[in-house]
Amino acid sequence: CGCTQGQTQQFGDMIDVDVTVKGLFNAAQGASSKSVNLGGGVTMELSDQVNVDGTWSQMPAGYPRVSFQGSSTTLTFRFPKFNTKVTYDPAITGLGSTAA
Repeated sequence: CGCTQGQTQQFGDMIDVDVTVKGLFNAAQGASSKSVNLGGGVTMELSDQVNVDGTWSQMPAGYPRVSFQGSSTTLTFRFPKFNTKVTYDPAITGLGSTAA
């Protein structure tokens, strides 16, 4: 990756990715630790499962992490080192329009 400490090149086995989602309303923890209420009837269900180079595996304990600040929710995912690709797929519900 080009990361060095002094003259020593550093290699890690994980990468942390932060994603911040801003809603129209204040976000809150949902009914479970893997459920996030984004406000306005929109809920995101998180999983600790990740597909790494075609093989499903589990994120380390405590991930994904969720933090709230007003209407912003920051999700921290910890993905293992991969060769080709890593795929993560949360479920978001409540985006459909309602008839008046």
